[in-house]
Amino acid sequence: MTKKRSIIKLCIVAVLTLIGLFLTFFSFVIPTTNTTFKGFFNAINYGYDVNGGVLAVYEPVDDTITGYDLENKLETTANKLSNTLSGWGFNVTKQSNGIRIEVSETNYKEINNKMAEYGVDILSIIGTEKGIMFSDKSTYSEAIESNYVDGSFLENCEYSYNQQWVVKINFTEEGKTKFKDLTQQIVNAGGKLYMFVGEQNYNSEGFDLDSAVSNLYLTATNQQAAEALSVQISVLAKPLNLVQVVNDTITGGLNTSTAGFFGNQSTLLITGLIVLFVATVVLLSVRYHIFGAFAGWAIAIFTVLYTFLLQSIPLVLMDMNGVVGVLLVYAVLVGNMVSIFEKIRSEYASGKKIPNSVQSGFKKNVLPVLERYIFLLIICAVMFIVGSTALKAIAVNVFVGLFVNYFTLFVALRGICSLYLPINSTNKKLYNLKRGDIKHEI
Repeated sequence: MTKKRSIIKLCIVAVLTLIGLFLTFFSFVIPTTNTTFKGFFNAINYGYDVNGGVLAVYEPVDDTITGYDLENKLETTANKLSNTLSGWGFNVTKQSNGIRIEVSETNYKEINNKMAEYGVDILSIIGTEKGIMFSDKSTYSEAIESNYVDGSFLENCEYSYNQQWVVKINFTEEGKTKFKDLTQQIVNAGGKLYMFVGEQNYNSEGFDLDSAVSNLYLTATNQQAAEALSVQISVLAKPLNLVQVVNDTITGGLNTSTAGFFGNQSTLLITGLIVLFVATVVLLSVRYHIFGAFAGWAIAIFTVLYTFLLQSIPLVLMDMNGVVGVLLVYAVLVGNMVSIFEKIRSEYASGKKIPNSVQSGFKKNVLPVLERYIFLLIICAVMFIVGSTALKAIAVNVFVGLFVNYFTLFVALRGICSLYLPINSTNKKLYNLKRGDIKHEI
């Protein structure tokens, strides 16, 4: 490989690495759309013990519902709320005679930013004593005295795009029958259909109906509005109306005065990663000179790939235990880099040339590193199967990270070293290599 070709390939890899880092840590509005790309790092499902969070507990408004009927409706309500909110990082559980919801501060702010168009708070909506209602009356007080269909008969709510953003409200089988009967009465009487969210009339002018329907379609101005409306209706589509009895904040492990000094918890976390990265590169550069710079480059590639996987795999939860898993993965990566560099030094000290030493240093670490990683993968699998929730968080992050680790060592780092060698493969001081300075195999 010629020197010119090596330089071009290294420049291409550098550009791709910078693009990856930009996609990892920066947010931006995607051109020609209303969608915001928030970056891989911010898209990770963070636990509330990292950045802090919010806790809310709800109880049924109707205290006359008891026994098996209450248990059944609470279970159904918890499942419906979980189906709607789990994708946003909400943890919904049935608790005694109520519903408990926990969410990280990051995810809580994210969904409320979506809901801002409607001027509502997601936890307040869940605790609305009055749910969703469909009637032929234009005021709430009249509607509850007349024929209506309430949120207990809603199955789900979904949004899609077909020339415009549309929100479809789906009813259960029983709900379809009741809603079709209601809309038939409205058509026969020449009236209009009204929808109440809480006590608010969603459309003050009502909906005109040409014929009886078993589903309802609403329109939205953009994707965010459609998504927010869908969530708002979905959390009210449950067999129990709830009232909020507890609303508290959870202090996160990073929610300290130090975090406040840096501006917010996410900035603190990024700052900590930068400090760790710089310290690693400096220490490796002092010991291994240009190999330390190559290691930093490879770590940057590792960061992009690992962060992308962490935000895309549903099992990943970045709580404090998950952070421990990430740090373990990082430690294993750096440790194996040191092992490779030491093997290169050993090979050069035994009399080999620099290119042969580099090739041999990587080659002789392939199987030993693979054996260690297979052993660690087995441990992670066992931890996930029999371990506690905390151990599962560590196991998942380590399991995913080990695959990225191996790729980083023997594809990214090895590739960078191989591409650079045609540029300079004779300056032993550049690599901090010496003949005969290592008397033993490592």
